[in-house]
Amino acid sequence: MTLNSDETLELKRLQTKKKKQLVAVGVLSVVLVVVLVRSGDSKPRTIESPKLNVTPTSTAAVSPAAQADSPIDAARFSHPEQLTRLDSDALYAVDLFREADVPEPSTTETPSIAEPNVSYAIGAVYGSFDSTEKSALVDGDIVRSGDVLKGKDQVLSVSAEGVTLSK
Repeated sequence: MTLNSDETLELKRLQTKKKKQLVAVGVLSVVLVVVLVRSGDSKPRTIESPKLNVTPTSTAAVSPAAQADSPIDAARFSHPEQLTRLDSDALYAVDLFREADVPEPSTTETPSIAEPNVSYAIGAVYGSFDSTEKSALVDGDIVRSGDVLKGKDQVLSVSAEGVTLSK
């Protein structure tokens, strides 16, 4: 079987490519062996860098807060404070889901009940859950605590449960 010139060139190109690949694999293998042998050394390597004339500075300065008329207690800042150690039984005894001890709000005024023949339609209560200032939509008007309604009733408070009125 005879090869024409195009086929001969292609064959030589493939052989050259194969030789280059073998050389690359050989070089990479030698580099890998050298790295593995050198990584087994136990002494740490340091990289020399040129000496720079730099003054070390701090990124943050922390100092104790002092009042003008009271001296600073230096011992408080220089000695660690020993805290009491908690055991796991004391931690497990704490009920994380107990009810909070929230005092009942005291009201100085006792609201009177509005006359039965006067009725109001509450459309919505506005305000965030923890906000003390809430508004309500009563008969199409937005009212707040202290406002007077059309029926001459005063709004004492607006809460998530409803609107408290007084005469």
